[in-house]
Amino acid sequence: MISETEALTAELYQQIGQLKVELDGLKKNLDLPLAAKRRMVEPETTHISITRQCELLGIARSSFYYPAAGEGAENERLMK
Repeated sequence: MISETEALTAELYQQIGQLKVELDGLKKNLDLPLAAKRRMVEPETTHISITRQCELLGIARSSFYYPAAGEGAENERLMK
């Protein structure tokens, strides 16, 4: 016979598995440009760290802190 603790543990593991499947599906379906994902990160949120938010959005944390700079004005002028 399964004890109450074992039953609760099994239920919690089932919930964890379901959440992981949902998260994986969200990552695959979130086809947004990097800039849009970067804007979705909320640094002021205290209950989810920036690292975790970046993981959930499928972006590198460095991409949040250091956006692509692009070419400088002088290089743009010289290339033209």
